[in-house]
Amino acid sequence: MVDNLAMPHVDHVPRTSRSQPHTNDHGAVHVCKRGDTLWDIARDHGVSLADLQKANPQLAGRGIFAGTQVHIPAKATSAAAPATPRETPAPARRAASAEQQRETRRGAADADDQVRRRVLGADGRATSDVGAARAACAEAPSTSIPRRADGSVDVSATKSMTEAQKFDFYKALIAQSGGKFHSAPNARNLVGLRDETSPKSNGGRGANDDKFVMLWQDKSGRKHVKEFTGTTEGNEANRRAFSSDVNRDGRNDLGRIPLGHYEYQVGSSARLGDVLRPTKAFQVERDFNNDGRYKGRREKHADTSSAFLFHKGSSAGCQTMDDANWNRFWNALHSSGRPSKIGYTLVAV
Repeated sequence: MVDNLAMPHVDHVPRTSRSQPHTNDHGAVHVCKRGDTLWDIARDHGVSLADLQKANPQLAGRGIFAGTQVHIPAKATSAAAPATPRETPAPARRAASAEQQRETRRGAADADDQVRRRVLGADGRATSDVGAARAACAEAPSTSIPRRADGSVDVSATKSMTEAQKFDFYKALIAQSGGKFHSAPNARNLVGLRDETSPKSNGGRGANDDKFVMLWQDKSGRKHVKEFTGTTEGNEANRRAFSSDVNRDGRNDLGRIPLGHYEYQVGSSARLGDVLRPTKAFQVERDFNNDGRYKGRREKHADTSSAFLFHKGSSAGCQTMDDANWNRFWNALHSSGRPSKIGYTLVAV
């Protein structure tokens, strides 16, 4: 169910396969495809994010889009200086294997990514907390998150994990998905695991085939993980009553939250009862032609909204759960009192 608030926006688009670099008079050039980020390009070409940004000053403060050309800097090489009479040449070092070189590049890219997440906010704007960003690199979890070729996350391994292992896994997933982890006692972190489903499925009732994971640490440092079933997408049955005609074509448009990170807070609704409300408006995906699909769209009349809530029942685009799961969710959320901060990171599985 979606409160009828709507404002104009630009849509979220998932990454597609990347283009290969070509060369020009200045060296290698990467032609961006939809969904590319500078961090992804740096990782794929084995260079640091800082070197890539330095080689592309024209992109400072701007986004990259399909067709943007990004110059790939040459990997640093150092010519050996001739030995002076006072110097003794060092013994030749054995060249690192191809696998060792890949691991070195991967480690550098991961470190750059940790800095990027703290230096760049959720809206992509730079912050001044560079020192804290570098400190975060040392604290970031090293858990490896398996991803499929389409970028979706494989969470099947969590079935055999202990609660502490699940905590580390999902904390790493938040970081590696560009989210912010709230570590203060009683602060809550939510992960939404979206299994793409048409709102027209199940006779227009949709399906509760998504999951929500709540994780936090108490004052003694103990790690907690709770899991719930629900949906991150609306259904066709609620289109007419609970969605809006955003593009004014005479048909209400289902919407949903794009993959990404958001901040929520405890609230209430006269119609819905207990809810979680976003702390600010964010970009929304819309199904404007009513075909039940959102993925990969850049619709002309997309919008922003702060009306996509967490609540029990069903909806036209909110994050919802049935009564039993919602009651468990709400009790876990308040198990140590009213939570001070609630971060929500939505990923595809």
